[in-house]
Formats: sequence, structure tokens, C-alpha cells
Amino acid sequence: MAIDAHKKSLPEDAAFSDLKDLLDSQTKGELCDNCRDILETELGKQLFYIAALANTLDLNLKDVIEKEEKKLSTLTIFNLT
Repeated sequence: MAIDAHKKSLPEDAAFSDLKDLLDSQTKGELCDNCRDILETELGKQLFYIAALANTLDLNLKDVIEKEEKKLSTLTIFNLT
């Protein structure tokens, strides 16, 4: 896997709604099994700490995620997802 990050050229007449189709993640290739395991482990650790923080502060993680999803869906085309 590699990151191929460079400045993207955009047509001058491109609309904001076209950006999703014109831009990409700039990643090339696939993760090897070892890298996938490491990333899954690290993401799992972060999720554990996020869940622990939410529990400590008496926040419902499901509610937090739903609120964020609602905010992102309100952005419609500006979300670029």
C-alpha cells in the first residue's frame, strides 16, 4: 500500500457537487495482512478509550454517533461521502 498524495488539478468549471467524483483517497494498493492486524489493533484500542470516556461521562455512545450522522447527513453534498 502506498500514499500517492499530490495536488489535484480540477477543471475550472467543476461544480462543488463534482468534487466527490474528481477527487480520490490518494491511496494505492491493498493492506498486507500484518498491516491490517496492526491497524485493527490500534483502532480497537482507540474505540475502547472512546467508549470508556463516554461511559465515565455518562454519555450514550449510540446517541453521540446518531447525532454526528444526523449532522453529516444535513450537510448533503458538502459532506463529500
